[in-house]
Amino acid sequence: MYYFPGTSDGCSNSASRDMLECSISMIKLNIKIKEKMRTEDLLSVNYRVSVYYDNIMIAKSSNSVCDDIFGATVNLCAKINSKTAPNTIAIGGDLHQIVKNLFGYDFNLMTSY
Repeated sequence: MYYFPGTSDGCSNSASRDMLECSISMIKLNIKIKEKMRTEDLLSVNYRVSVYYDNIMIAKSSNSVCDDIFGATVNLCAKINSKTAPNTIAIGGDLHQIVKNLFGYDFNLMTSY
């Protein structure tokens, strides 16, 4: 899990573009990951990237070096992730409203999740 604090107000086109580019890069790297795993005689992996825009809760623990992200947003992101095709990206409707007019990206409607 990851989050982009710069997207918190929904107004920063550059932060939204960074988030989309990061997600796209993770999907593009799947080919290289598969090649590396094959050279190591490991099983191939497929994965999905799902992105949702809303409030999250962050818990900081004195016993851990990383924060814990949780809440309804995480749950909804997991739901759309389970319906996403392998090696693709799905974004939630609220995020789509924010990024739909960014130049250079095409979005297809996911009918249900």
